Amino acid sequence: MTDIHYKAEQIFGTLTSSKNGEWLRGKCPECGKNDKSIAIRADTGNYFCFRTTTCGNKGTLGEPIQPVNFNKEKIEPMQFEESDFTPYRDTFVQYFKGIIKKYDLPWDEVTCLDDDLGIGWNKKDKRLIFKINAFHTKEHKGPQHGMDKTCKIYPSAILEKADPKQILFIVEGEKDAITAISHHVSAITFTSGAGAVPEDLTNLDSYKNIIICYDNDEAGERGALHLAKRLAADKDRRIRIYKWKDRPNSFDVTDHFRSGGTRESFINRLLDAEEFGDDSADFGGLSLYSIDNFISKEMIPTEYICNEILLKGGLCALAGTSNVGKSIIALQFGMCAAMGIDFMNFGVKRPYNVFYAQFEMTNDMIKDRLERLIKALCYKYPDRRELLSSNFALNFIEKDTKVFEDKWDQLRGNMMAAMRHKPFDVLIVDNLYTSTSKNIIKNNEFTELLSKIKALQLEFDLSIMLINHHNKLQGENRSLNQDQIRGGKVFTDFVDNVVQVAMSPRKDKLRIMKVTKVRTESDFHNVPCAIKLNDENGLAFEWIGPVKGKEELWYEEGSVNYNDDIHEQCKTYMDDENIITTNQFSAILEEISGYTSPTTLHRTLKKFCNHGRLIKIGHGKYKVVSYDLPTV
Repeated sequence: MTDIHYKAEQIFGTLTSSKNGEWLRGKCPECGKNDKSIAIRADTGNYFCFRTTTCGNKGTLGEPIQPVNFNKEKIEPMQFEESDFTPYRDTFVQYFKGIIKKYDLPWDEVTCLDDDLGIGWNKKDKRLIFKINAFHTKEHKGPQHGMDKTCKIYPSAILEKADPKQILFIVEGEKDAITAISHHVSAITFTSGAGAVPEDLTNLDSYKNIIICYDNDEAGERGALHLAKRLAADKDRRIRIYKWKDRPNSFDVTDHFRSGGTRESFINRLLDAEEFGDDSADFGGLSLYSIDNFISKEMIPTEYICNEILLKGGLCALAGTSNVGKSIIALQFGMCAAMGIDFMNFGVKRPYNVFYAQFEMTNDMIKDRLERLIKALCYKYPDRRELLSSNFALNFIEKDTKVFEDKWDQLRGNMMAAMRHKPFDVLIVDNLYTSTSKNIIKNNEFTELLSKIKALQLEFDLSIMLINHHNKLQGENRSLNQDQIRGGKVFTDFVDNVVQVAMSPRKDKLRIMKVTKVRTESDFHNVPCAIKLNDENGLAFEWIGPVKGKEELWYEEGSVNYNDDIHEQCKTYMDDENIITTNQFSAILEEISGYTSPTTLHRTLKKFCNHGRLIKIGHGKYKVVSYDLPTV
């Protein structure tokens, strides 16, 4: 340790060194700020306090140790010795009536002039100032001063006068405490705001009946809950939390009496405060019921916005490969929901207010699809056109809109604005991938995004459809399943319903749609169904129905007709038991294609078995599965 370091620690106490060793940091004894408020040069011993405008402590340690002169003029009431509160007290007494009138404080003069409450007035800053103890003062909506500025009880004198057998009220802020006391209510507060609780609460041990009444805002609610959990450590104590449910935001105890409330009305209100501690949910635990109480509890029945597709207050994923028509399907779904008409084969309960949020296509593309969808849907339901106008909204893509930028705060803004007029029932997001900057491949980032979506859904009671992408379908056995969806199990476990769509080369404009996840009983769960894009009269998907035969047949690429021809020819070669041999199958291949080879023969046999067209029953023998492929 250098001589300067040694000298510095004699004056400033324990010090820490900067990384380069050029500076020593410690607590300024002048202003009493944090442990790094004073800075000392390790080579010269020059020091200064960072609070240059309010403290100004500076000097040098380069000469022999001299007591640092801390006797210069200080900014009141910051002092190390016992604070002289008298000037503030005298000023408050002198100007009491003027202060009360100017700030509309419902305070009783006799109460407030009690020296035990320690109410003063900082004439310079025009602020009330409260004496917490001999070494600690607190300005109203301002800083605390003194050696020990930890959270404390105010006014402590109340605990000496109050009857522990009676109710003790804990309010938010010194002003509210004095207001309550002025109306003969035993009340205290804590000096560091709604979120703070003194470490030592032993002074409250004798009080077994406490009502917490904080301000009517989010901070007050959180603070009251935090305090209640601390007080609940005493199992014999009754704790209640009062919420100003029928009052404006930030309403408090003082506002009650300002508006003409009486002591009796205040007490009566707070006696109806909610009990805390009887339910595990009060402590952040799960709500528990006995089996009989659970069964007897009235439940809200599960309701669908659209049968099989979207639950009321639920989340649905619509997933598929690129260019399969996801956006058209989602637009059609949203417009059907807005009009209160069936979405293909799925019933819609009533008209809903729908917001279609799109972040990928250009405005002109969306416009074209909207016009064509309107033509198709309103051709059948002309009387519902007005509902579509009033119930369906979508965003305009601005020139400077960035893809892969978080849009969820903006969506929350839309929901907040809608609450003032006509709240949305359904939110459709096209698509999940472009709505965020999060990497949905990384579980931690994706989980953070999903939590944000869930919070939005719960806050506004939304039913949300999220459009997502498929990974590329792999292999010959490519039936639709949840493993193909981007985000994997993290995403599919998160949503209530999953609807998947895939192309089929069997017919132009043909798609296969399958509900692969549903929370309730469904006639279509995991049933592949054919839908067809009809663009002859507008633009809309039409319901065909469940596909026949093996699902994989509907995803064959390239040689659909070729394989169908082979399958049909097998029927002419098979015996009475629908059996053909390898040689017969080879002859069929040669007949249809003009040639064959062992490799082609083996590959084709394997493919037909995988797709359920043939079943191998022995060496060189196959049973032909005889069914007619559906026509669309």
